[in-house]
Amino acid sequence: MAQKTFNALTRRGFDSETANRLDQAGHTLNSLKTLKENALRLLNIREELIDIILREKRPPIPSKTMNKVLFESRYTCYVCRNKSRGIIVHHIHEYSDSRSHDEDNLVVLCVGDHNEAHTTRELALNLTPDRLRQSKKFWLELVKQLDNREALSANPEYSYQSINQIADSVAIVTAPVMSLQFADHENRQELGNSMKLSSLAYVKPVTPLPDTQVMQWRDIGKSGLRIGTSEPLVRADYWREKEEYIRLTSLLRPVAFVIHNQSSTLVPGVRVEIIGSSSGGITVTDQLPDKPAYRLIDVIPPNIYDRLSLQREPQTEVVYHGSQWTITVHFGNVQPKSSVWADEPFYIGSTTEKSLELEAVIYADNLPEPGKVKLTIEFEIENRSPLTIDDL
Repeated sequence: MAQKTFNALTRRGFDSETANRLDQAGHTLNSLKTLKENALRLLNIREELIDIILREKRPPIPSKTMNKVLFESRYTCYVCRNKSRGIIVHHIHEYSDSRSHDEDNLVVLCVGDHNEAHTTRELALNLTPDRLRQSKKFWLELVKQLDNREALSANPEYSYQSINQIADSVAIVTAPVMSLQFADHENRQELGNSMKLSSLAYVKPVTPLPDTQVMQWRDIGKSGLRIGTSEPLVRADYWREKEEYIRLTSLLRPVAFVIHNQSSTLVPGVRVEIIGSSSGGITVTDQLPDKPAYRLIDVIPPNIYDRLSLQREPQTEVVYHGSQWTITVHFGNVQPKSSVWADEPFYIGSTTEKSLELEAVIYADNLPEPGKVKLTIEFEIENRSPLTIDDL
């Protein structure tokens, strides 16, 4: 194969198999430029590559950058790491948007995973930019570890056992690759790293609502007169509790996560933490309030409720420290190449329209350092006046 032709085509977005096929057929970049569009289509060249060849709509990746990216990856797909497949150098953020041929924006993918990177599905795991970067990091670290072993094995002074011991001590730790997304926990649907929440924001009453007063009428003697007395079985706090219940359930919306283990090793003790502030009208909780009981007889004593409830550790917890809060979601052990969906959501709301930027931190027993994921929640709010007893 003429290395010059192969390099010229792959630097312009051709996969290695197509570049090799065209080279074997005697084509060069210059000869391809002389052909008409229909002739290029007959050679099974994609439309976007035809534009690049004929109209130079995208400059080629610099040779130095291309060679470094391919060499460091050992000409192998970062995702599947199948050396038998043809490869292509893919832009994490499309060049038309980023205008970047920087090394940090390039990943090596096989043709199949390259197609996945350009495919968006609602119910399947997509090769998002975050996943591509994580796969790249994982593979390059593994390559360095393998290189350490190979270099040591070339030295006859080291035995097989000592080679492994030394390689383990000097190699970069190969970390599992974990990714996180918002999810609809009921329908098992991934929602990406940003989502919109719509809710009603009732203004909290300035003056607390009065005690509940329900009159019970009874006759007095034979005169036909009746007097009213308050019903003793009605809870005095009912109106206040019902106002809070409606206000919070109208404001708060459920949010859940799905976490995916892209690596081939078990990841034990996985948990996700998010730290935020209640300033600016943000409210977060791990459960919605119970609908208030109207009568005292309908209230279940706490000790009876505790005995009836399932005794287990919560998967999702929200803890407040003053105005700061921490959301913790426990996923347990995540099997290789598998996903775990959070069955318990947390609930969040805002009294004002805003874009809330969050940082989720992924912890696990065999992660050398926590993984971090940027998340965004867009709040769409319809403001309402305070609830009155007539509204309730």
